[in-house]
Amino acid sequence: MDVPLEKIADRALVGRTTLQRNFSDRDALTAAVMQHYFDDLTEQIRQWGDRDDAFLLCLRALANLNIASRGFQKLASMREKTPSMYWHAHAGLENILKAPLARAKAAGLVCADLKVGDALLATQMLAAGGLAEPSGDTAIGIERAMRLLMPALGIPPKTTKK
Repeated sequence: MDVPLEKIADRALVGRTTLQRNFSDRDALTAAVMQHYFDDLTEQIRQWGDRDDAFLLCLRALANLNIASRGFQKLASMREKTPSMYWHAHAGLENILKAPLARAKAAGLVCADLKVGDALLATQMLAAGGLAEPSGDTAIGIERAMRLLMPALGIPPKTTKK
């Protein structure tokens, strides 16, 4: 997205000079925002500890983040304009999800051949389900989409509750 830097600075309650002093260009700013999201997700995973279902909680969290941050638009734009940053974000998410996915596989909560890349695609599908919910309640839409995706992910029905 090409939001003017003046608007970003205004929203952040800083001057444009301060913004430019801290971020050399738009890509540096985007990378910092992505890192903030990665740090938040990593902290959530840490709080979930060794829960076997942490991976499923991650799927929901990423779907909600995708909706809240307008991730569809941003990812499409990033992939087109700065593919290296897109793939950096992709690799970062894969790294974050690796351990929770391994625990979910070991506990039999997902199919053994599920790949992290498949999980990232699933989060996009869950977010789309949240956005498509006629009532406007994205949580209901995400849960509905989760129930539809369960067979493909190898998720037993009892593991989808919050």
